[in-house]
Amino acid sequence: MSRQEARTSIRGTGSRVRKSAVALVAATVIAAVAGCGSGGADKPPAAAGTSRPAEMTDVGVAASAIAGVANLFLAQESDLFKAENLNVEPDFVKFTPDIVAAVVGGSDAFGHINTATLLQALEANVPIQIVSPGYVGEAAESGIYVAKGSTITSIRDLEGKRIGVAGLKNIQQIAIMATAGEAGADPTKFEFVEIAVPTMVTAVERGQVDAVALPEPFVTLAGGQLTEVVDNMYEGFGSHPLITYYITSDRYAADHPEVVRAFGNAMVEAQDLAQQNPDRVRKAVAGYTEIPEDVVGRMALPSWTTNLQPATLERQAEFLVEYGFLKQMPADLDKLFASAQGQQ
Repeated sequence: MSRQEARTSIRGTGSRVRKSAVALVAATVIAAVAGCGSGGADKPPAAAGTSRPAEMTDVGVAASAIAGVANLFLAQESDLFKAENLNVEPDFVKFTPDIVAAVVGGSDAFGHINTATLLQALEANVPIQIVSPGYVGEAAESGIYVAKGSTITSIRDLEGKRIGVAGLKNIQQIAIMATAGEAGADPTKFEFVEIAVPTMVTAVERGQVDAVALPEPFVTLAGGQLTEVVDNMYEGFGSHPLITYYITSDRYAADHPEVVRAFGNAMVEAQDLAQQNPDRVRKAVAGYTEIPEDVVGRMALPSWTTNLQPATLERQAEFLVEYGFLKQMPADLDKLFASAQGQQ
């Protein structure tokens, strides 16, 4: 992969987080809340049982420009939002903590974040809740790769090795540690290094790290330059695990329950739409990212489910506690799903 390809392949690598997710989420959100004042706290809630807004309502959705949010665009083009009296505007944000800050601060009604960030934000007392499922971490969409000719041939061989991930203490690192532990390796002996995803292939080839957690479209862009040694880094989370959710703030859910229900209903419909129409997904991805069309046509896609998978989230929380990324298990994960649309 050339430097130019890496620079132009995708606008904003959504999974990359510069520092500890907990510290950044807490600091960014506190600043955002402090600047937004009382907002809609004094507004009366919508009438109980209202299924959608009475009038067309504008809402923003903070997200990273990744393939996993293609369902958002399919919902737009299929008028699923229009049917719910919603005018939805995606708001692409580069760093995940900024997505949480946009939601809690009120600049966007909804956001799309990974499960590790969600759980760490909860421990930091960030007032958010789940609205609908996001996307599933599939084996084909990412993997652990090493340089050609490397002596590393399995996840057990990664003990004592340097592994490049998009963000420290975040979803890739936790998934790798969980999968390694399930395979009998000691993940506490892995050394994780934060690396910008577009530079991962070069980092491995130059020996800066021994392996990388490479996602699409960079797997396809690499074109066989590296060797895959772990084809499913999410295996430790269970079969076809959800690794993202759409969220809103507690305040917005209380003030606008009809909007939250309407958005969740549309997104659940969009889950099936995206899962059943890969060609439409690819066309959408080519439209809102800078991934070259020929790469979009060949890259593996994530998958989507209408199942909220609360048990999967609980399992992920257990790993976060086990590896020291949470101090303790969340007291009541069920509360997260109080406003959520989808199957449990």
